[in-house]
Amino acid sequence: MTFCNDCAVNGIEGWKMDLNAMTCSYFDKNGKEVLVEQVPA
Repeated sequence: MTFCNDCAVNGIEGWKMDLNAMTCSYFDKNGKEVLVEQVPA
């Protein structure tokens, strides 16, 4: 729950996991991609 609250406080509305590329993309309220990070394998 802390992670979700911290995301919201910092303007992140949601995220999308791509398990084929092993990435997690974070989006702001306008749908703009803010950060893409590699998921550890």
